[in-house]
Amino acid sequence: MKRLALAVLSRLGRALRHTPLAKSRWLGHLHGKMTSGLGNAGNIAVGEFRISADPRDEVITKKLILYGEFEGREIELLCSFTRPGDCALDVGANIGLYTLALSRAVGPNGHVIAVEPDPDNLALLRKNLKTNNCNNVTVIEEALGNECKIAKLYQSRDNRGALSTADVFGVGEVNAISIRMRRADDVFIQTGRSPRIAKIDVEGQEPLVIAGMGSHLPDVLLFEFMPTHLRSAGHDPSRFLVEIQGLGYSLSLVLTETGERCEMTIDAIVQTAEAATRVSNILALRARNQHERSAL
Repeated sequence: MKRLALAVLSRLGRALRHTPLAKSRWLGHLHGKMTSGLGNAGNIAVGEFRISADPRDEVITKKLILYGEFEGREIELLCSFTRPGDCALDVGANIGLYTLALSRAVGPNGHVIAVEPDPDNLALLRKNLKTNNCNNVTVIEEALGNECKIAKLYQSRDNRGALSTADVFGVGEVNAISIRMRRADDVFIQTGRSPRIAKIDVEGQEPLVIAGMGSHLPDVLLFEFMPTHLRSAGHDPSRFLVEIQGLGYSLSLVLTETGERCEMTIDAIVQTAEAATRVSNILALRARNQHERSAL
């Protein structure tokens, strides 16, 4: 009976996600609560992995229970650029979906640095790494930014992926905790590793993370791009992309449904992301990696 109910919720979610009803907060809340109540957040099959997720979460956990994936196309795309022996960086690792996939992609001779400052997500990340025998991962229990300091992490109660060091969701100080922030290049010195592959998802503070890398820039960079979040955090979306291009990267917007890359002008990327109803991601490739990829 539970399996049938989950199948109905899955079909309902897919049918409504492109309609105005998908924007209804109370309907989304109800859909998430019903899914979490029927599913087992402590044992979810996601590809080859077994995942423990947060039962309070009405976004990531809900999609994992209903569809067996979250950002699956983006994960596949990033891993397609990953080589055995690479060092990969996952900033905003959450419960470890990207980290687990990258751990397999880099192989036993490679390494992953997973960065997650939220204590609850951190506990699930460590559990999932242990469950899936990912022994080539170093976990950093701090946020990354452009300086070393004590910062605030603003938390959403029902969306455990909506965590930021800027209050982009308007949750207020009552829903913030104090955490340590470090520069990425400081972490690279500590671990003795410099990543060739990186994913960044920090809800509007992506510019600070990249600034903190200094000269240790990855060849392949996948990052979330939400103009509203960037502006709420005090960043100009267009200027941010211009700065990324100035570092030697070419930019492509990643289509959420298919994982396909669309090369566009910066203005077109911003306009498309503004109009999107779902999270947008950008793949940034440095010139030498662009040539290597074309030869494949």
